[in-house]
Amino acid sequence: MNSVFSRRTLAVLTTALCATPALHADTIDFEGLPAGTILSSLSTSGGAGPILVHGHNPSLGAPNAAVIFDSSNPTGGDSDLGSPNVTFGGPGFGAGGAMGAPYANSTALGKILIVDEHLVVGGNGLVVDPDDAAVLGQTLDFDFAALGTVTLRTCTYIDIETTRPDGQVEMFDASNQLLASVSLTPVGDNGVNTLSLGDVAGVDHMRVTLNGSGAIAGFELDVDCTASLGDLVWNDLDGDGLQDAGEPGVGGVTVLLFDANSAPLGSTQTQLDGSYLFPGLCPGTYSVALDVQTLPEGFVQSPCGVGNDPALDSNCQPAPVTLGAGQHDPTVDFGLKPIPFVNCHSLPNSTGQVASASGNGSTSLGDNQFSVTFTNLPPHQPAYLFYGTNGVNIPFGSGVQCIGSPLVRYHKVSDIDPSGVAMIPLDFASPPMNIGFGQVVPGVPFYFQLWYRDPGNTPSFNMTDSLCVTFAP
Repeated sequence: MNSVFSRRTLAVLTTALCATPALHADTIDFEGLPAGTILSSLSTSGGAGPILVHGHNPSLGAPNAAVIFDSSNPTGGDSDLGSPNVTFGGPGFGAGGAMGAPYANSTALGKILIVDEHLVVGGNGLVVDPDDAAVLGQTLDFDFAALGTVTLRTCTYIDIETTRPDGQVEMFDASNQLLASVSLTPVGDNGVNTLSLGDVAGVDHMRVTLNGSGAIAGFELDVDCTASLGDLVWNDLDGDGLQDAGEPGVGGVTVLLFDANSAPLGSTQTQLDGSYLFPGLCPGTYSVALDVQTLPEGFVQSPCGVGNDPALDSNCQPAPVTLGAGQHDPTVDFGLKPIPFVNCHSLPNSTGQVASASGNGSTSLGDNQFSVTFTNLPPHQPAYLFYGTNGVNIPFGSGVQCIGSPLVRYHKVSDIDPSGVAMIPLDFASPPMNIGFGQVVPGVPFYFQLWYRDPGNTPSFNMTDSLCVTFAP
């Protein structure tokens, strides 16, 4: 079936997780099949299914006796199953359904479901001359397990006569515990009634006992949508597209949910630990993607579909997901690869330009092959590289200081080259980068900024842009 989303408003998903199972309103009828069909399964009008069906006629034993009957063209001499009643211009006969009766049969019911009396099958595979069984203890069983569970609202039936013991609808949970039992109010010959079943939730299967007469025209129900999917957007520090130990989640990213036709269904934001959840989903097909406008600065999407473990890889987007009844899929994860980026801008120097910053090489500390490069500097001036983990933005000299205390002075550039470029390799295996408060560790944003002399400005020193880098192990 096409995916079906909770009838709860989409706003629920944008802010919080559903605390109770969502519901999807639906109906069961018996249209679309010829009279005489032995019915073993069907879907709801909304496409949810299969619902397994079995009719039991005590006089026939085990064979399935659930048979489609055409109330607009009654067979087997069963004009009391015709609809509407003759007083409304239809083929139905019986005082219970006549105009003015409490259970007047005024509307065409179309195809209905009976327990057949003789179950004689013709050469076309259809039951010959369908006719409802006139025996006590005849039942129709409906199994909703493929849908998860349902909430039963109403039952419409015809011709439950007053001279027979009351029929009933019994509703059971998955452990076969009786949840509720509702008697079918007698309606007389050819009468029709729509009976409330009490909005019983969590129904796994149902038995309808007809006790010698009558047929079922349909049900109103809600599919209890208890499936869910998630569950993580993470910081893929090494950019390999796989979740590794110690790689943290990324909070504040918007995750989008779509149906099988790519129509938007809702959204949610990742928690501080990067987790997210779409609960209250009906069985069906969905797709999931990130809202790239909400990715934190300095992150891009990781390589997707790496390896053979869906619990560890970064899903390609949009990520298709098919959910069964009550199923939870926790493997819809997305990796974000950190990249060096300028997080703070300074002011122009005596060259008329802002001294820019960039990173080069591997961001793996183990590789120890990363350098920072600064351009648009005044040539032949001294400079110092500073780094730290506290980002600020305050005026300083002729520029802007982007690193707060504690900051570490790492390297002196004695003479900026004639082209105004300073490239500084970083050595993570030597002090101060491997010891004390100057130690560079994975998973933490570090800021790098160059202080330099700028004799053509007042004050006569300036700062470059700041480069933010998050390193991998």
